[in-house]
Amino acid sequence: MMHDMVKYDLPDAVIATMANQYMGIVVADPSDSENFKAAHNARMVVKDHRVKVEKRRKELKTDALAYGRKVDSEAKRITALLTPIEDHLAAQERIVTDEAARIKREAEEAEAVRLEAIEQAKRDAEQAILDTERARLAAIEAEQKAERDRLAKIEAEQRAAQERIDAENKRIADAEAARLRAIEMEKARTEAAERARIETEKRLAREAEEAKNREIAKAARLEAKRKQAEALRPDVEKIEVFGSMLAKIDTPTVSTPQATEFLNEVGIAIGKLARACTDFSKEPALKK
Repeated sequence: MMHDMVKYDLPDAVIATMANQYMGIVVADPSDSENFKAAHNARMVVKDHRVKVEKRRKELKTDALAYGRKVDSEAKRITALLTPIEDHLAAQERIVTDEAARIKREAEEAEAVRLEAIEQAKRDAEQAILDTERARLAAIEAEQKAERDRLAKIEAEQRAAQERIDAENKRIADAEAARLRAIEMEKARTEAAERARIETEKRLAREAEEAKNREIAKAARLEAKRKQAEALRPDVEKIEVFGSMLAKIDTPTVSTPQATEFLNEVGIAIGKLARACTDFSKEPALKK
């Protein structure tokens, strides 16, 4: 196995011993300082091992890329064994630290509530004074509004009479304007119909000419493509034969990883060239 090839000076038996010793540590409640300290001290031990493993991993990786991958794999395996222990111990520590944070948070919230109550009482007193003043001003405004309404009624009656006179004058003027507009619209419709007829005849003639020109251009393009494909056919056949020859090339067998990796890349490049030769005959310009 890979982890048997990489040594971190931390046998599985030692990890198992730590698991047996430390996973049983349980903080009963926020006041359980004894087990809190035990969990903290134990976590420091586990963390120290984990940090040493990480340091050793970085040292081992400097030798070679292939060996570095083996080192990473073993480090991950050991870290995976250590992490549950460290997480368990951290959770036990949080039983105390979270409780302390909760007590502090509740005290701060209680103080905030007390200060808000003081501020609210102050705002209520100020609001009472404002409400009294608003009531006094509202009474004055009501008296002023009654007088404004009386004057507005008189003005509205006078305006209604004038509006009736203006409406009658407008009705007469609108009737005359409508008669004149009807005459102009009839004349405009007649002229527009004649212009539309002439424009339609011109458009139909223009579209027929354009359609004829498009057909001529399309036929010319098709003939040019046919001639191009005919001229390229001998070269396409040669390129296809060359691609088949490339596809049959076998790379030699070597023993070192570096040479193997190099020849693999060469083989991939040859394969791409062979496919490019095959694909050349499939270009859109050669199929039409």
